[in-house]
Amino acid sequence: MNISMKICLTAAALMLIVSACEVSRPAAASGTAPELSRFAVPDSVFLREPVFGPVTVAVTDPQGADDLRAVVLTLTSVDDPAVTAADTMNDEGRDGDTVAGDGLYSCLPSTALLRQQDGPYACAVTAEDGDGNLGDPLYASFFAVDAEANLPPYLFDAASPDTVSGNGLTRFTVTVRVSDNRGAADIDSVWFDLYSVHSLKKVMHGRLQDDGAEGDTAAGDSLFTFSGDVSATVIIAGRYRLRLQGIDRNGSLSNILVSDLHVDLPDGPPVIFNLSAPDTISRLDNEPFVITVQASDPMGLGDIEQVFFNVTVPGGGEAAGNPFAMYDDGTTGDETAGDGIYSLMVIINIENSTGDYRFDFQARDSAGALSNTLTHTITVVN
Repeated sequence: MNISMKICLTAAALMLIVSACEVSRPAAASGTAPELSRFAVPDSVFLREPVFGPVTVAVTDPQGADDLRAVVLTLTSVDDPAVTAADTMNDEGRDGDTVAGDGLYSCLPSTALLRQQDGPYACAVTAEDGDGNLGDPLYASFFAVDAEANLPPYLFDAASPDTVSGNGLTRFTVTVRVSDNRGAADIDSVWFDLYSVHSLKKVMHGRLQDDGAEGDTAAGDSLFTFSGDVSATVIIAGRYRLRLQGIDRNGSLSNILVSDLHVDLPDGPPVIFNLSAPDTISRLDNEPFVITVQASDPMGLGDIEQVFFNVTVPGGGEAAGNPFAMYDDGTTGDETAGDGIYSLMVIINIENSTGDYRFDFQARDSAGALSNTLTHTITVVN
């Protein structure tokens, strides 16, 4: 006999037990017995844990909640029906119940009720009112396992600097302690993400290690560490948000720890990067296209006075409109104002000569300092 058949038979047996109880009482008039719904039981129960659940069920009574006498959960082992136990459910905000009086009854059954019997279980829940009327029972099942529950990792005691300067970025260090109820070997990885509070964009992703190398003091002590040079990535002064999280080998995610970080950098020229422009354009298309480049400045985006490009036309001459200003204000092709991505919508038409056009991009800050130069060639064809 397979497990599903056993569960069905046991459920049927439980139904007969309840039905037998009903025979000894007068039949309830229609609309007077309690009504049960939304019966929820965990799929797995771990016998080495003290309790399991919560087990929940919604119960209503036509005469009101005060008319309910008891809501009872019954558990029966499919493999050994002699292992049968009952537990009372409550709507009092205790023992697994979160909100008192909301009609959702709950309990946290002790695993001792199962007498270390593993395998499949059938369970039923019924409700009785003050007149002895029984609501129609609901049925469910779960599987008991002789093991500890696989709880997700837990992160605590995180340590990271509140403020770092340029030198601090070359030896940036983050540590966090991690616990797992199945031991350190169950922890797959721990990482951090650093976000700019100004733009809400992820600046970098780093992995913490517990291997005794690269700044980690001792391997296997559950103190995970990242220590490294992030000066090439964190290039803008201002506020950042550090987010820590871990995952175990079964894919369970840990809690999240968040802290704030202020980066204080000496003034310097702006930097441009992430240039986006087409390589080839047909002058017959007469369709606008957008050129974008991202800019940053050690003093923040507010210190950038202008981002621009100059065009060298085929044959080596300069374009009449040089320099062409780019914008980060949500207009002229720019998608999002103030995100550090500067844009300009450009149209190539039949009046433009065919050949190679060289675009040289730069940024200038409020002190007049110029950024690095990015160069891109667009070939205009028929």
